[in-house]
Amino acid sequence: GADKHIWNVVMTTDGKRAVSCGSESPVYVWDLEKGKLLRKIEVHTSMVRTLALVPGDKQVLSASFDSTIRASSNDRSGARPIADSDCAISPLLNGSAWPR
Repeated sequence: GADKHIWNVVMTTDGKRAVSCGSESPVYVWDLEKGKLLRKIEVHTSMVRTLALVPGDKQVLSASFDSTIRASSNDRSGARPIADSDCAISPLLNGSAWPR
């Protein structure tokens, strides 16, 4: 809808998939060749502000306004927390995360 925003999109190194985040809590994995949504990664309780792919495209790192940073498998095998409310999200947007 008109009230939803995309804040970040990253492509896999082979250019076949993209991962996006925005004003909703899921992270979305897209098949660019077919133009279809492959899956939603639902590991946050608030909007996801930024994301990155770990080299090799095996994991997605996502930072949310729920004060968590999560590493999620890019192959459906789940997610694990990297940091929680002890992490300041705003420095992450500038390239680094610092404990409060």
